[in-house]
This record gives sequence, C-alpha cells and structure tokens, in this order.
Amino acid sequence: MTVEDAKLYAARLLSARPYSAAALTSKLLGRGFTEDDAAGAVASLVSGGYLDDQSYARTVAKHYTGRGYGRRRVEAELHRRGIDRETAREAAEELPEPDDTLDALVSEMFKNGPPDERALRRFTERLRRRGFDWPDIRDALSREREGPLWSDAE
Repeated sequence: MTVEDAKLYAARLLSARPYSAAALTSKLLGRGFTEDDAAGAVASLVSGGYLDDQSYARTVAKHYTGRGYGRRRVEAELHRRGIDRETAREAAEELPEPDDTLDALVSEMFKNGPPDERALRRFTERLRRRGFDWPDIRDALSREREGPLWSDAE
C-alpha cells in the first residue's frame, strides 16, 4: 500500500462523514497503512483543504450544543475525538451563551411546578454532568424563580 492508496481510502471516508485529522489517521492505521503513509495522506488532505480540524470542531460543537450540552462537555467530546485542547476551546468559545439552552431545560423541569429539594439537586447535578457551569445554572434557576410558577407556590 502507498500514500496514494491511503489518500484514496481517506477521501472515501471523508465523502461519508467528516473526521478530525487524528481520527482519520487512526482509521488509516487500523486499515493497515504505515504511519508514514497515513501521515502523508492526512498532510496532503489538510494542505488541499479537504481536512480541517477547526471546521470539524465547530460542526461537532454546534451539534452537541443543539443536543443540550454545555461548553465543558463539548470541549471534552472534541478532545475525545482527537481535537487538540486549544482548538476545542476556541470552538466552544464561538458557541452562543448557554442561557437559552439552560432556560429551556429548566422550564421543562419545572413545568409541573417547583421541584422538591432532592429533585432540584439531582437536576442541577445532571446539568453539571452535561457540561454547564454552576454560575450559568444558578442564573437560569433564578430566572425561572422570577416567573409566575414560583410566585404561585409561595
């Protein structure tokens, strides 16, 4: 197998879905290409503009944000997919503020009335696991408490 074979295989993979440079290299190595052939193919695709980790990171970040995940979780997912920490951080910083996402999640949680203390604690822990920062969670809860649901419960 040659660098040209690796480039053709990599191009076929990229026609199906986007990959990070690290993930594509791993795929090529798993297919039996040498490290030199895989590196050469990836370098050629990067220089040709067919493989762009920054663009890939932005796409993945938007996808996970759309699924209700916070910036920390998005960064961790990007790093897991082979994106370096700096590129992952930059992609996460380009995302909109989490207010709308958190407000929707909090409103959904409170649709049947204010939760008890245990349910609220579990909910906030779940939001933290989804990658939201505590100050953003606290602000979303405060906005919800200012709404009519809380004034009726008091």
